[in-house]
Amino acid sequence: PIEKSHQPGTGSWDVLPNLTYLAKYKAIGVNVNLSYMITTEDKHGFKNSNRWNANVSVYKEFMKGKFAVYPSLGLYYEQAGMTNYQGSNLEKSGGNLILAHGGLDFYYRKFSLSTAFHLPTLQKLNGAQPHMNYRFIVGLSYVINT
Repeated sequence: PIEKSHQPGTGSWDVLPNLTYLAKYKAIGVNVNLSYMITTEDKHGFKNSNRWNANVSVYKEFMKGKFAVYPSLGLYYEQAGMTNYQGSNLEKSGGNLILAHGGLDFYYRKFSLSTAFHLPTLQKLNGAQPHMNYRFIVGLSYVINT
């Protein structure tokens, strides 16, 4: 059978409280995010671990008419406890990860394209887990309200 972590969806209800702080002075800004995922057990007794995520990034705004570009640099921290199956912790789960962040966001009118590259700089994982190589993230957004 395929491992639970390689299947789409968790089969559980999860809560994700998030706290964001954004400060800007002229064209320079800082963004700080904290989130904590609280997971529940699925119908088979499998419970993904609760997780902390924290990140801070500094960005610069470049505007020309209705077009804006925001390059950013920062650090991301992720911490996960051990996954649990039918009351027992899975030894090869959980750990800590610090990633270096580089991003470039583009805005035109109500559209935005966000790109980010995350490079792991420190990984301390429990047991024999595959180490992360890198992440590349792309997002496209449209603003409905004005």
